[in-house]
Amino acid sequence: YIFRKMNMEGWLSEALGQGDKIHISFQSPTPLGFRYIGRNHRFVEQLCHRIIANSLDKEKKDQKAARASVFSTDAVETQTTLIQFRVRNVIREVGKQHDMVSEEMFLWGYEQTPEGIHALDIDVCKKLLHTSNALDISRERREIIFEKELKHFEELHPDFIKVVTTRSEELVNAHTRFAKYLGAKRYEAVTPVLPPDILGVYVLIPNPKL
Repeated sequence: YIFRKMNMEGWLSEALGQGDKIHISFQSPTPLGFRYIGRNHRFVEQLCHRIIANSLDKEKKDQKAARASVFSTDAVETQTTLIQFRVRNVIREVGKQHDMVSEEMFLWGYEQTPEGIHALDIDVCKKLLHTSNALDISRERREIIFEKELKHFEELHPDFIKVVTTRSEELVNAHTRFAKYLGAKRYEAVTPVLPPDILGVYVLIPNPKL
């Protein structure tokens, strides 16, 4: 890919270094003459920080990433909700007193059925998150659906806690496996940070059948 810095604001373009036309690659090994851009690159960090900051800024009414959305799509056959959690868990090395906070973004979703909710596989959630055939619906209908879904969250509180608890156990196991290569001991969960932060909610409504 070729980035042209003339189309970027200064706070972002300076992270790419010198030159007005930057050849970049998102794959490694990187082709000759290209610069590798990975998730830990300053350019990516700067861009992510700005997007998140704008989405949390209550005063900024436009040019911001939507943390909530309701739209119609052919990708679902029943109302489906995707939730972006921030999962945090206080963990410590077994036998030690030093605690640390483990944190990650975790996407979770469910379908609404007559019997209740049906949790979706993470790969299904990611695929739906990238749905490209979304259609807008009226503002009034969006607000009604979203407010109803927020009230539904109160009933789903136990499900949220279960999701976070399960994910916390998986994080502890992951830390333990990684620590083996560093000569550290096993980790144990101390206190999950509850309730989890909800950073994004996306409600997908099936298109009406013709």
